Amino acid sequence: MNDYLGVIAPEGEKALYMGYANIPLAIGWFYGSLRGGEVYDKMGDKANLAIRYLADHAGVTGVDRTVAFEKLQSVLNLNAADATTLLWNTYHPYTLWYQFAAVGFASAIGILFYSFWVKKYEAPDI
Repeated sequence: MNDYLGVIAPEGEKALYMGYANIPLAIGWFYGSLRGGEVYDKMGDKANLAIRYLADHAGVTGVDRTVAFEKLQSVLNLNAADATTLLWNTYHPYTLWYQFAAVGFASAIGILFYSFWVKKYEAPDI
């Protein structure tokens, strides 16, 4: 990204454009700070996935987070690896990264469109 911005920058404004390379990072930190914990808690935390599985498939409710995974193992008579695989295949926790990747991709595309916009309104050489 830095190389690209250095190439499209007009003479004398390379430092300004190089600063633009941090825009996707800033957007990612902002979005990640707001949503990261909530998204992980809902979509990726093994204890919460175990609680959800127990409620949805075994009719067991009111399980504390600290013992949820062990409870899942005992109710379904599974070892830790099999219980993890069950939760992985049921809830697909890796999909939580899709929305973060989308924000990063949108930021990079935004920088690309911005470069076209800047070139369109570039001041003529004097």
